[in-house]
Amino acid sequence: MKHQNKQLLPVSPIAADLITIHVAGSCLPNNDDGIMTYGVVITQYGKEIECLAGRRQLKNNRASNIAAEHIAMVYGLMYLLNYELSHHPIHIICSIKCCPRLGDNISDDAAYAEPAYYLDKLITDNNLKISFEWRRRVDNQKSAQLAMACYQKLIRR
Repeated sequence: MKHQNKQLLPVSPIAADLITIHVAGSCLPNNDDGIMTYGVVITQYGKEIECLAGRRQLKNNRASNIAAEHIAMVYGLMYLLNYELSHHPIHIICSIKCCPRLGDNISDDAAYAEPAYYLDKLITDNNLKISFEWRRRVDNQKSAQLAMACYQKLIRR
């Protein structure tokens, strides 16, 4: 599966109308065969406008933290598209160093291939202008807490 994404931009200076998507994904109790959950916090003008969390299973039944992180990005961008906010500059802050892999050639058997494909397609098809930034999970805490809370709720069932 080849991904050619020309829309990826370097980290941009803060714009007045910038929308930031903070994402975190987890795969617990074990990376590679755990339950994938994600957390998303969307802010604009420094104010929270939405928080999302959920669980996702891929068609290929693969799982990883990186796949969950890509899924979080997809859901964050889908929210912006649904509410017609995608014309604003978009900055994604993620907890796992996965963003540079978007433009790479990704092996079809990589656990994150399916969500990376959808993310790449979403960005390209909608001509989104996006910048990415990696931050330690401790600096991206709310989205990480949402992913963990979703996991905790699932294992209590």
